Amino acid sequence: MNRINTVNPDWNTRFRSYAFADSAAAEMRAVFRDAEGLLAQSELVKNSRSTTAGIFRIGEKEYFIKRSNIKSFVVRLRRIGRKSRAVHSWQISEVIAKLGILVPEVFAAIS
Repeated sequence: MNRINTVNPDWNTRFRSYAFADSAAAEMRAVFRDAEGLLAQSELVKNSRSTTAGIFRIGEKEYFIKRSNIKSFVVRLRRIGRKSRAVHSWQISEVIAKLGILVPEVFAAIS
């Protein structure tokens, strides 16, 4: 995982920082920066109060995207200063992969 967290204040979205896998090509990074657009065009597999997830295509390949929805202002306040769920899940995925267990490849974590 690229440990550098880059901030782009020009985004018109709640997502403000991102980290990409070293294996993610430049064109993939450009596409993944538009997380809201990808989620909007994806085939939704879950749309609940806490999670929105879907599958989208780039060329012939399918990718899974998941957004953890913050349920309320109180939850948002409680999470200030913590790692985002996306980054935390990515780190857990790396630990599991090091144990030799197959896990899906993570390309980006956007907070």
